[in-house]
Amino acid sequence: IGPIDRTKKYVFTLGNYQPQHFTEYPNVEILEDNRITFVSENEEAAKLMGINNNFIISLTFVIGSTLAAIGVIIYLLRAPYFNFELGSVTIGLYPFVAAVIGGIGSLPGAVLGGFLIGILREFTAAYGISQWADTIVYGIFVIILLFKPAGLLGKDTREKV
Repeated sequence: IGPIDRTKKYVFTLGNYQPQHFTEYPNVEILEDNRITFVSENEEAAKLMGINNNFIISLTFVIGSTLAAIGVIIYLLRAPYFNFELGSVTIGLYPFVAAVIGGIGSLPGAVLGGFLIGILREFTAAYGISQWADTIVYGIFVIILLFKPAGLLGKDTREKV
């Protein structure tokens, strides 16, 4: 068939990703109501309302794993070849750091953390110190955790034991 250049790869990827496939099946329980939200808020009350908690927790992991797989496929399409050493530790560590910087459990916080990491990495590249990018990101990560352990947008919750 021949080589595929990057433009064709992106067109192929974006052309095959059609979000309307998720809405074609109205019988999927997660699209009809907010059972994941109920289980995450109060498992005991959700169980009393008749929600199968084990199924919902398993469904949450399936959804997360599927989204991670889609992200990896899109990421790997950038590479001209495939081997098992394409990824690195930072691929999995940066999303975790972004979520912790923004605040665990806060979606806007995770987005803010991701933007902050991206901006820090671009500034280090612009100033010619890109080899220090990881050190600077993790340094900012530690500083934020020292002064605001719940993250930038996280809520400080205290639990009685």
